[in-house]
Amino acid sequence: MKIKYPKNTMIFVKTTEQCNLRCEHCYLGMEKPIGWYLPYQAARWLKKYQEETDSALQLCIHGGEPMLTPTHMITTLIDRLREMDINASLSIATNLVYDLTPGRLKVLKRINNIATSWDAGDINRFALSNDHYTWVQNMKTLTEDVDVTVMSSISQGLVNMDPKKYAEKMIYFGTKYIILERLMGTANIPSTIVPKNTDVDNWCLELFKLTIKEKYYEKFSNIIFDSMINAELNGGRPNTYSRNCNSQVLTLNADNTISGCPSAHENRYGTFETSIEELFKSKNRIKFAAHEANFNSEICFKCDQFDFCGGGCILVDWQGNTCNNLPKTMRYIRNYVKEFPTEAENIIQLNKYNMEV
Repeated sequence: MKIKYPKNTMIFVKTTEQCNLRCEHCYLGMEKPIGWYLPYQAARWLKKYQEETDSALQLCIHGGEPMLTPTHMITTLIDRLREMDINASLSIATNLVYDLTPGRLKVLKRINNIATSWDAGDINRFALSNDHYTWVQNMKTLTEDVDVTVMSSISQGLVNMDPKKYAEKMIYFGTKYIILERLMGTANIPSTIVPKNTDVDNWCLELFKLTIKEKYYEKFSNIIFDSMINAELNGGRPNTYSRNCNSQVLTLNADNTISGCPSAHENRYGTFETSIEELFKSKNRIKFAAHEANFNSEICFKCDQFDFCGGGCILVDWQGNTCNNLPKTMRYIRNYVKEFPTEAENIIQLNKYNMEV
């Protein structure tokens, strides 16, 4: 049977598993092995993948902390992508808690989309007294020249924070885009930082209401909200839909193995030596795809947002009969778009999220 390859593929390129932080909620866990990726091999594999699948690529340089990798190993990959005429957008996910040397700054400015993380106090991202100061100063330096996306984990601490205070922090930091991330249901996450799913939904709803009232969309784009607006305006599903990750997401690990979602990095599909066809026929990939397609049908199919939602991420836990998505927020935003379509369209046009090379 001929395999139907995705038209677009999101590929995370892990340059290392090492990290200078020890965040308790990290899906990689606290122990991270030493080692670097091999940029020439990664570039050759990406070229082979694109030639065989004819898929447009969205590449994210990832880790661990990728900027712990010697800078020449990242510039080599960037140069090879262009020399080999690989059609790809390029981004990087970095914690920004390090000395932003001229060499590192030069590398980051070659990547047109930079994503970093800021979390509330119950997550020990900024464990050392000067970590937060370092992060803020690096943000100020970068946002003078490039747009930066801030990813925030929705922890109990964030839910306890006034949404207005959170938005004002993002504006102060010079943030262009924000992404709100759910905590994955992994064993290493302390239960004390995991909020109730209903509280997450209520907090996001209040943040959206404030976004409209205070016109925060003129200062920064909330990717989740904008994707919901766009999906309601133009059809499709918002980016909270994650039941197709297995078919559209791959991770090139630093040890030259290949997996799917970076949050399930231990679920290996093969190596750089595995053919593309064998990779897509991998038993682990098929097993994950079957798991991804599984719904709580008794509840999901009765929900008035299921056609829009499509089911939340399988790696985020349900709490009893309470789903892991944002039904109240979705319902409110969809009604807002129906009532104010022109205003909704203006928000989308104002905050187009581009990651072109």
